[in-house]
Amino acid sequence: LGTTPTTLDKDLVLLIGHSTPFASRLWVERQLPNITAPSPSSLSNNNNSNNNNITQSPLPSSSPSVGAMAVIYTDIQAAFPAHFKEYDHCEFIFLVDQSGSMSGSQIQDARHALQLMLRSLPVGCLFNIVGFGTQFVAMSPTSLPYNQANLDAANLYASNIEANLGGTELLPPLQWILRNSSVPTYPRQIFVITDGQISNTQEVLKYIT
Repeated sequence: LGTTPTTLDKDLVLLIGHSTPFASRLWVERQLPNITAPSPSSLSNNNNSNNNNITQSPLPSSSPSVGAMAVIYTDIQAAFPAHFKEYDHCEFIFLVDQSGSMSGSQIQDARHALQLMLRSLPVGCLFNIVGFGTQFVAMSPTSLPYNQANLDAANLYASNIEANLGGTELLPPLQWILRNSSVPTYPRQIFVITDGQISNTQEVLKYIT
């Protein structure tokens, strides 16, 4: 938009950001004077009256209404560094359902969810991807350190995942993962991405409990 007249042939988007978005704030709103509200009697249904006007009656001035909203931002990670540090050194394993029932939009959603979670992992962790169906296949024989090179490789791997592994057998990959020794001081966390149509649910529950 220059100094000369311009035809707005596209949407104009104005982005306004706060200079300190994470500062604690308090908003207070008071009732304005002489505000009127509907009389309770005027809100009742009167089938014998054709008068559609609503009678207004002043709000009691002796008890003004005041509303307040507080927003407090706290740096929890700075307040409890030991608690968050233990999650920086974890092993994250993503079990992705690649059975035939995941074909179409569901496998696309699984790819996007997996890539989002991969980008959200903390620096210093370990991770792996295991696809399962009638058989299972892992991205790596062992979990990989989370760095840019491995993240790029994992994103490429995730983008090529297909619903081509047959049935939905969750137990064998779980057994394979849990039989492999985890890295000391790296607690293992397993995330399952599936449409929920697991064929051996009872066996899985019995095994993990």
